[in-house]
Amino acid sequence: MLDLWYSEYHTKDVRFSIKVEAHLHTEQTKYQRIDFFRSATFGTFFTLDGLMMVT
Repeated sequence: MLDLWYSEYHTKDVRFSIKVEAHLHTEQTKYQRIDFFRSATFGTFFTLDGLMMVT
């Protein structure tokens, strides 16, 4: 089974990663790319242009 991770690299010493259960959807518009993922810990989350959106 393949381990799939979403990772953001902030500096050479800082990385934020989430283990992904499924990559649900990708859409590319004229202005941005959006990806939807599902993880066991966070549920469904999305990224805009490769960066996780949080509230």
